[in-house]
Amino acid sequence: GGQYVLDSSRMAVMDFIATLPVRKVPGIGQASEQILAAFGVRLCGDIVPHGALLSAILTPVQFDSALAAGLGLGPTRHAPRASDSEPQRKGLSCERTFKATDSVAQLETLARTLVKNVATD
Repeated sequence: GGQYVLDSSRMAVMDFIATLPVRKVPGIGQASEQILAAFGVRLCGDIVPHGALLSAILTPVQFDSALAAGLGLGPTRHAPRASDSEPQRKGLSCERTFKATDSVAQLETLARTLVKNVATD
């Protein structure tokens, strides 16, 4: 499903990153992609050479994320597990399909129900 096996050498990572579109970077959506493209940044390999410019046009969080992507770096800190015998939950996911509605009251009721369910889980 869209996965790529990559050699763990620094050169292999940088070669791969150089050709990766910036849209593949988490946090860079369509609007950010268009802004970056206007400044000649279309691939992750374009990020580092344009670093000074990007630091001026992106928020600090966006810049840090983009720079890390351009350098081929991923998250390196992980929260400690509660105990070695119990795996730590990384997230909560539940997909549901709802009927379309424009009733504010119905949407508020649904939102309250969902919040309660997440809070008690």
